[in-house]
Amino acid sequence: RDQPRSRGLGDVYKRQLQLNEIDAALTHAKTALSLSRKIGDSGDESNILINLGLILGRQLEWAEAMQVLDEAAASAVLNGDRRGEAEAMMHRARLTEDRGRIDPAFRDQARLYRKQAIDLSVTIGAKDITRQLHEDSSVAADRRGDKPMADFHRASANVIRDSGASGSR
Repeated sequence: RDQPRSRGLGDVYKRQLQLNEIDAALTHAKTALSLSRKIGDSGDESNILINLGLILGRQLEWAEAMQVLDEAAASAVLNGDRRGEAEAMMHRARLTEDRGRIDPAFRDQARLYRKQAIDLSVTIGAKDITRQLHEDSSVAADRRGDKPMADFHRASANVIRDSGASGSR
């Protein structure tokens, strides 16, 4: 009986985030996580944690957001959800990239996280995530002024896009 409610709350916080209603989205995401855990719906937990991490990132709660995204990746691993793990890693890389725009000390870490996420997404055949990561990497390389690397990632993303592949699900 609680299961549809936790998933319904997930839709609510995603829409609130789109409307920039960050505090309300945070409240609903935490409620969805609590309900998911209460009913033992561990299969949805990593997705809820990813979204909670994104919300915390929007609030510039960097450390807490990273902890939550790491927890999302671990939850996905425990549930055999390699795609969920790759998604959590992608968002961890994106969050670190955002932070690196404010504090250059995080740029190398963002690059490492993107590489790890690309490696995993390629390994599991999640082509849509791989494409998104190559697109992210091309933007980051452009910002650094590394045109050859930006071109490489842009071309890699285009090859995946042109193949019409959407991923492993």
